[in-house]
Amino acid sequence: MSEPTTKRVGRYEIGSLIGKGAVGAVYRGSDGDKIVAVKVVPKAALTPERLAALRETPLARARHPAIVTFVEMLENEKAICIVSEIAKGESLSAILKSGEKLDLRRIWEISRQVVEALEAAHGKGLFHGDLKPANVFVDREQHVGITDFGLWSILVAFVGACVLLFIMQAAGVTDRRR
Repeated sequence: MSEPTTKRVGRYEIGSLIGKGAVGAVYRGSDGDKIVAVKVVPKAALTPERLAALRETPLARARHPAIVTFVEMLENEKAICIVSEIAKGESLSAILKSGEKLDLRRIWEISRQVVEALEAAHGKGLFHGDLKPANVFVDREQHVGITDFGLWSILVAFVGACVLLFIMQAAGVTDRRR
């Protein structure tokens, strides 16, 4: 009987799928006892410019207690893998969908942590680009963890160009220099 194959990215063993987004999938990964999130983005989904921008993005500068910590970026011939600590708790999106009523004090505490994290990151020239309830996690102690910090604008900025091109075509504009 053959041994089961284990998928690995660098030193990380890849486990179950956590979720899928517009440009990639996130898996639970492990490095010994350390559990991480591994976002796998196919290189085919990136233009050469976006790939270069992603390689140069200072994700490690996004340090704040309410920002999920970036660990490292790995690359092979097929994909870019962005490794971060795993978000603790439940997404704000899941909390809201559950129908749970949030009291004003809890809303204030979550909002305060999000604003403080954004202020700290913006002070370092880093922007989230896709802040939404699915990217905000809240643990049992009401600590916030923001995921996907700074990736959206790099990974899918080409969507804006496609929308602009569509609008220009719909308006009958053929020369983009106008």
